[in-house]
Amino acid sequence: MPYKSSKTKPVEESGIYVYVGPSIRGVIQNGSIYRGSREYVTVILLGSVIEKFPMIKRLVVKDTEVAEAKEKINHGNNSLSLAYRELSKI
Repeated sequence: MPYKSSKTKPVEESGIYVYVGPSIRGVIQNGSIYRGSREYVTVILLGSVIEKFPMIKRLVVKDTEVAEAKEKINHGNNSLSLAYRELSKI
């Protein structure tokens, strides 16, 4: 088995990501679905949107984490609920 340095970034596999934040007219819709690696989705597909509204990045979650993310948004003072509240003001 080859030695893996702790400094190397793990290879991110392609997957499905969902935006769980509030809809922002002309920018992004709640429930938008994206395919690719997290980096591809947040940098290539949503780069200009995230540049304008950085908290959107926090609300793009892996499809297997949607239920947990929605639960966190609804119940608590955490980074997801804070991002959701801030974007709801727009």
